[in-house]
Amino acid sequence: MKKVFAKWWQKALTAFLSALGVSACVSCGDGGLDPYVDIPAMYGMPPNWGGIHGKVTYGNKPVNGMQVTLTDEDNNQLDRLETDGEGNYRFPDREPGKTVVLTVEDIDGMENGWYETESKKVTVTDEDTTVDFSLREKIEDKEK
Repeated sequence: MKKVFAKWWQKALTAFLSALGVSACVSCGDGGLDPYVDIPAMYGMPPNWGGIHGKVTYGNKPVNGMQVTLTDEDNNQLDRLETDGEGNYRFPDREPGKTVVLTVEDIDGMENGWYETESKKVTVTDEDTTVDFSLREKIEDKEK
């Protein structure tokens, strides 16, 4: 009977402490993690980092396959992707307060048109930011 009560008590206590947000921690001194140093404490709601998204168009038509590069102000590349079939792109979860540069570049040559490279500077907020690009056709010699 004592074993049954002990198991029941352990489960009840574990459930109660879990509901309070208390969990078991790795013991210190045995080569494991130090829970006060190695595991970051996060309380409350997770940080709300906004994303950057938009649409790349020529006239009113979406342009797919355009390379969109995200760099910091020192021109260090943070991320890169291509627009989808509807000309959309999205960089989720960017740290608010940071200023970034978005550059749209035509990487496929004449396949879907021939467009000038465009850049825009944006400061990330804690909300999603929309940055649309309306491309211009390249005027240079298209035979290069």
